[in-house]
Amino acid sequence: MTDPVTPAVEPVVAPEAAPVAPATIVTAEPVPGVEPAKAGDESGTPPDPKKAEADAKPGAPETYEDFTLPDGLAKDEAALDAFKTLAKEHGLTQEAAQKFVDLQAKLVSEMSDASSKAFQEQNETWVSAAKNDKEFGLIKFNENLAVAKSALNTYGNDALKEVLNVTGAGNHPEVIRFLWKIGKEMADGKIHTGGTSGAPEPKSLADRIYTKTS
Repeated sequence: MTDPVTPAVEPVVAPEAAPVAPATIVTAEPVPGVEPAKAGDESGTPPDPKKAEADAKPGAPETYEDFTLPDGLAKDEAALDAFKTLAKEHGLTQEAAQKFVDLQAKLVSEMSDASSKAFQEQNETWVSAAKNDKEFGLIKFNENLAVAKSALNTYGNDALKEVLNVTGAGNHPEVIRFLWKIGKEMADGKIHTGGTSGAPEPKSLADRIYTKTS
């Protein structure tokens, strides 16, 4: 028998390994305007400058100083104390709290001006209606107004006059009409302002209630 022929096989030689380049650490270039992330900030998100500014602002003072009020505006101590408590709860600085006080003072002033204007317009309307009243106004208004004043001076006291002046009711046509009619009856002798020699003095309410009858 003939031996099998074994083909010659060249030995396989592994190629030499290519040299490994040393590892290179890549460092990100800083971005203008953005601060690098601080240690411990895993997200790497830059801090919010607005939040940082807000955190740096001072809070409410230990005790608020007296607030400045416009001239002519009365100070309500109870209301201001309540506001100071509320302002402190919300951390308002003295300056911020003063701005709220200024706004409230402005609103109060505007409301007062509007109320005064409405009061003046109402009185002007009443005076115009009284002067043009067909019963006691027109050409005899001043004369009849004097009659109404005489009735007020006779039967009214200072407290009543003050009420009529403060409220403006003294200019209302119906108030003037009422006083004018009383003044006319006084002038006509229908109303006696004093006692007469032959007539008994009128009894007081207490006398009428408590006088015993026989």
